[in-house]
This record gives sequence, structure tokens and C-alpha cells, in this order.
Amino acid sequence: MIARSPALIAGARATLLLQAANPIIKEGAKNHSSFRDSRAHALLRLAATAAYFKTTHQGSVEDIEGWHQKLDVFHPTVRGKVTDKDLPKNMTYSATDPKAAWWVQASLLYATMNTYEHFVGYLTRETKNAYLKEMVPVARRLHIPDELIITDYPALQYYF
Repeated sequence: MIARSPALIAGARATLLLQAANPIIKEGAKNHSSFRDSRAHALLRLAATAAYFKTTHQGSVEDIEGWHQKLDVFHPTVRGKVTDKDLPKNMTYSATDPKAAWWVQASLLYATMNTYEHFVGYLTRETKNAYLKEMVPVARRLHIPDELIITDYPALQYYF
């Protein structure tokens, strides 16, 4: 139900903004993404997020696995030392860090539900929790351990 609404494309931008609210994710994007190079690159990044969303919510098992295989190749290359002067020295980041991966995935889920409510209609707590549970296999495929995965919407709100 949630993932079938065309209005959710509007949530891709909200997802990216929420992801960038985490300084570690922001650092990785700053150093390993071309989204800042031009409007065209930014739109490509937005389109990639939307395509990932659509595939993980509506695609076949094979299509979903194809995306994750690409991420399994790309994510290990996204690592380095944090250069933000407001963060501790010698801090590092890695897209393979399960906590970072969960932040990115949780941002997508949270923005999706909020976008749905803004443009389509109210979601009950039960519906939100069911959606979070439906997405657990995707989180696991992103190598996120079960102890980090949140399947209770109020707990997800608290997380952010």
C-alpha cells in the first residue's frame, strides 16, 4: 500500500536530506558522490535513490538482488577519514558500517511514511509497523544486523 503511491517520488529528496543530517553519511557523500558537481549530477543521485526505492518496494527478487550486488561492489569503496573540523580528529567513515547503513535505510523508510501521510493519507501505527517489518529483508541484505533494525514506528521516531 505505502510503496505503490506515485506521490512517493517526492520523498526521495526528503530521504537524501535526512540521510545527510548524519555527519558521517554527509562526509561520505561529500567525498564519494558527484551530486555537488552540477544540477545534473544531483538529479542523477536523486533518480538513483528513487530507482532503488522502486526496485526494493516493487521489483522482483532478481531485480532487488541486482541492486544489492551493485551496492556490495560500490559500498566498500566509500570510506575514508572525516575532514569536517567540527567532528573528532582521526574519525573515519565507511559505507559498510552497519550503523551507517541503518541510518541510510531508516531515513528512506521514515521519509517514505511521512511523505505518504503528507500527500496521500493517514497511516495507522499498525500499518507503519507492518511496513517496517516488510522491509527487514532489505535491511538484512544491506548487511544490517537485526539488533540495529527498528520495526516499531515510535521507536523509529525516537531514533531520529
